[in-house]
Amino acid sequence: MKATKTLMLLLVAMLLFALAACGRAQPSAGVTTTAQPAAATENEPASSGETPNTGTQASSLPSAVSGDTTLSAVSASSVPLTTPGGSTATGAQTTDMTKKVPQTKAELVAYFNQLANRVKAEKPGYTMQEQISIGEPKSSSGALEGVAKVAIPMFNQDAPKNMPSVSKGADHSQFGAYAQSYGAKLTPAMVKNISLTDKGTQYVLRVEMKDEVRPALPKDNGAEHDHGKVFKVFSYEAVYGTINDLTWLFTMEKFAPTYHGSYVIYTIDKATDRVRHAEYMMRETANCQAKMKIGSSFTATCDISMKGIYTIN
Repeated sequence: MKATKTLMLLLVAMLLFALAACGRAQPSAGVTTTAQPAAATENEPASSGETPNTGTQASSLPSAVSGDTTLSAVSASSVPLTTPGGSTATGAQTTDMTKKVPQTKAELVAYFNQLANRVKAEKPGYTMQEQISIGEPKSSSGALEGVAKVAIPMFNQDAPKNMPSVSKGADHSQFGAYAQSYGAKLTPAMVKNISLTDKGTQYVLRVEMKDEVRPALPKDNGAEHDHGKVFKVFSYEAVYGTINDLTWLFTMEKFAPTYHGSYVIYTIDKATDRVRHAEYMMRETANCQAKMKIGSSFTATCDISMKGIYTIN
């Protein structure tokens, strides 16, 4: 992924500088510092144009405005949903949400999965913008922090980029859960907040994920991480496939993600019950520990966000 290559270029620049300054760098105790997420803001208005801030872990919920009705689910109880034949089911593939507006946490989670899976299955086509932001790294070596402040602006990572459009019936693996056959496998246990706002002819469905701390990068395109069941995340193969070309310079001893403040916003056409606009924001702190071939070990943390905005046909 482009985001991975950008991150790797940054790490290489930092490591090369450390190599030149290894005589000045202090040995690391080998302990990684993880950024602690701030408390989420519960009642800020939702906006599909929200600008990512990797230094802030707060996220917002859509608040009711004039003429709007917001249904916020706080219960994790599983309420069966009515299907066309009168039977009940909680599975996203068999639920007909047009029979009943979802209200409980379990119902809203099932609705989200149904919508994401429908995009993946029906392949309606979409256009997409991607935006990557890299925060200021913190390290056990002051020299690394110094070069990072110079290196990060070189990548111009804050500018949204228009990605190639995807035509109807083409591969939709970039949408939702990356490179999976499904769009999402969200569960109530993964959700911090979830709400549905009635906007007249549209619904706005917002999902805020709980923080997730992992000791290592995911494999299988991230499916074993909760975030990987919903988002595109950095995988072991993508990161170490790049790092392995640099083993002559350093050895990566640990690369662990702490996910925080991630959310998804769907704008849904009520008449067709289809997603028309989707905003995915995945935020993580990369916790790294590496050892130079000439020099000592060091640790570093860096906030990264990857935002995808889809306009669906």
